[in-house]
Amino acid sequence: MLQYYLKDEGLNLSWVGTGRLSFSLDYQRVDMDKITDKIINACRRMEEDGWWGVEYAPSKLAIQIDLVKEILMGLGKRAFSIS
Repeated sequence: MLQYYLKDEGLNLSWVGTGRLSFSLDYQRVDMDKITDKIINACRRMEEDGWWGVEYAPSKLAIQIDLVKEILMGLGKRAFSIS
């Protein structure tokens, strides 16, 4: 989603592989400041729209419970699969 917010800010960066933002390093300080402002604005807007926020972050316990469920389901499927 961040890519779309960045585009809305007028910043079209190349997205490569696992979501790394790639762009030329041949910028003046003033240009980098403008890019930084656009990234921060996009992130703030994304958070305001409800895409990010601490209240949505799962707790460590919730992550552990989900992991245990996934492992148990995988073991159950493996135990009852017909070879």
